[in-house]
Amino acid sequence: MKRILFVDDEPNVLAGLKRMLRSLRREYEMEFVGSGKEALAAMERQPADVVVADMKMPGMDGAELLEEIRRRWPDTIRLILSGHAESEAILRSIGPTHQFLAKPCDPETLRRTIRRAYATRELLENPQLKAIVSQVESLPSVPSLFQEVVEELQRPTASLRRVGELIARDVGMSAKILQIVNSAYFGLVQPIHNVERAVAFLGVETITSLVLGAHVFSQFEGNPVPGFSADALMHHSLHTAALGRRLAELECLNKQSADDVFLCGILHDAGKLVLAANLPDKYAEAIEAARDDAISETEAERSVIGGTHAEIGAYLLGVWGLPDIVVEAVAYHHDPGRCPDPSMTLTLLHAANALAHGDREADSFVDTDFLSARGLADRWKEWREAATSPVGSGV
Repeated sequence: MKRILFVDDEPNVLAGLKRMLRSLRREYEMEFVGSGKEALAAMERQPADVVVADMKMPGMDGAELLEEIRRRWPDTIRLILSGHAESEAILRSIGPTHQFLAKPCDPETLRRTIRRAYATRELLENPQLKAIVSQVESLPSVPSLFQEVVEELQRPTASLRRVGELIARDVGMSAKILQIVNSAYFGLVQPIHNVERAVAFLGVETITSLVLGAHVFSQFEGNPVPGFSADALMHHSLHTAALGRRLAELECLNKQSADDVFLCGILHDAGKLVLAANLPDKYAEAIEAARDDAISETEAERSVIGGTHAEIGAYLLGVWGLPDIVVEAVAYHHDPGRCPDPSMTLTLLHAANALAHGDREADSFVDTDFLSARGLADRWKEWREAATSPVGSGV
């Protein structure tokens, strides 16, 4: 049975959690303990799939506990409960924590977060890859962009707008900012899918603390993977995002939906960053196999690594709590026909990604059977024509 471990030093809180989650007892095996020490003992007896820990506990606090769990049981999904007065502690816990929940947490939010955590685990079948991805704190950024963000924040009159524009161009920084701003800790009524809006919401002080204090962003050191370029990935992601937004406008989608497609374009190859940073030798072997054997990159990745960059990226974004529509689009952007209920966001991302490979290669990357099944076969020609006219980055 699926197993969840709850950790809080306040007996009344644990009693409230038990009452709150009583309706889930047939779905999950739940254990409730009162300290970090007890939690580690419980994990040693029987590891949990998901751990929900209070931030502020005597002795070992939530951040220290989740750091130890990450080290010893890396594939466990780690959630933290925190009060709004604990912002300094939150910054310290960003590394080992997948998602943040505001305390007190309403029952529906907690139930939804737990169910999403388990749904995310099913996106990636390979247990070794799950363990690797679950330990990822940040996605490495293009060094030149990262340095520009640092320099802007160090200016006496730092421009939040400029910082937002820079972060929105980078896959790694975009993903991390959206993980943080959409956590329940900030209590947003509606999730923020636009990176520049997320930066504006967090403000200069918080962004500066995240970048210069908590060091939640990282950057590539050199280029360890032959055949892979972080700069090339950035440009492809920006091109895909801009094309996706253009297709959304052609289909008369509203601004929110167009922003969603743009964001998915920025993040759709996040799994490649995970592979380049964490499995460079295997990833280099997969790139070489795709080239030498004339097979698709996803076929080569599955054969060599045991999973694709699409699955790996979606799994990471899922455990980080990014919106379902983004996780779905990233997971299936190469093979949308496998998605049980494909959204228009996924459809347009799939088309934009194909078009971003250039006019000569677009047809080899698009699933025309999928478009036909969706009644969009006749739109492909117009989308191709739209892609041939100049497209800005959209940022």
